[in-house]
Amino acid sequence: MSGTTLPGELYSPEHLGVVIIELRNFIARMNDREVRKKVTGATGEAMPPLSRLAERLLQANELTPSKLEGIEQLLKKLEAIRTEAPTVHIVLAELPDATLRQQLADWFRTQADSHTLLTFAMRSDIGGGLLLQSGSHLYDFSFRTQLLANKQRLAEILTHGRK
Repeated sequence: MSGTTLPGELYSPEHLGVVIIELRNFIARMNDREVRKKVTGATGEAMPPLSRLAERLLQANELTPSKLEGIEQLLKKLEAIRTEAPTVHIVLAELPDATLRQQLADWFRTQADSHTLLTFAMRSDIGGGLLLQSGSHLYDFSFRTQLLANKQRLAEILTHGRK
């Protein structure tokens, strides 16, 4: 798994699964293209297209679509990452936009594990903050929990706020 870079846009197990399927199909189509080229002698056949996410993944790993052997090696590493990488489930009061998702992925990958995958869910009852689950551990940083844990402080703040 080491030596493989996941771009911030590729943050979830679902995204990883889609890219793995896409790269498998790309390799198969490239192999078919090579066979046709040998059999018919045809040249100039266009390369199969890749999604923006797959292109970013190749760029992050210093590969181009024409480096088929490198893509095959990357595919093997991605399959290992999919089964071995830690997954963190984040619950927020509302779903984050793409920029925040990428920032969270980048933070977890620099602070925890370089292949951390994230899933996001929404629960409006937490009021704000977040719930974080990794493995069997649940960390509650929600506003609701903080407010309920400090009922006297909340009353004091509300009382002083009216004066």
